[in-house]
Amino acid sequence: MTKNSEEIPDTELIEITVKNSVYKILNLYLNYLLKMKIRLQIRANKQYNFYSFINKSRNGMKTWLVNTNTKGENGNPNGFKYMLRQNKASAYYDRASEVDKIRKSDLVLLYHNDNRVIAVGAVVNHYEGHDYKVLNEVEHWVDVNWLWKASFDDDFKQTNYINRNKLGITMVNGTVVNVTDQVDYKALFEEIAMKQQF
Repeated sequence: MTKNSEEIPDTELIEITVKNSVYKILNLYLNYLLKMKIRLQIRANKQYNFYSFINKSRNGMKTWLVNTNTKGENGNPNGFKYMLRQNKASAYYDRASEVDKIRKSDLVLLYHNDNRVIAVGAVVNHYEGHDYKVLNEVEHWVDVNWLWKASFDDDFKQTNYINRNKLGITMVNGTVVNVTDQVDYKALFEEIAMKQQF
């Protein structure tokens, strides 16, 4: 993967040599960032550092672990299906406002029970509220372009999830957790590449 180390103007396209499926996924995300007019600085380096790439986004992009809260006592055991189908990352009821800290261009990892990440996506729009105020107490969400989703069997059991421990994520207390400094981005993109189904 090569590119000079000069700053890239908003209008210039990034040209990346795609060597394997890891870089295909990265290329999709880079194109997304360009559409959002985020200026990037990429240095030529054989051992490409994904963490450096993440930190170079102009707007201080963060990575969030969003818990699907599928246990019955959380009030929405089928919420993960809704989030995947509707391209959203949501929180509900007394946890709803936790989503409000997620911003446009942030990265979201949708977390399911038992250490399972079931989707990875880029936020395309932050929470802007409901037209009906009563619904603000029920759900807050961000719109997400899912770069990868796990596959499910007929009983909605994940067949190819990503184990959060493989990504270096050790702290998951809460519905929406900032894991920017915990994630091993190289491992994340490798896992996506291995589990991607076309």
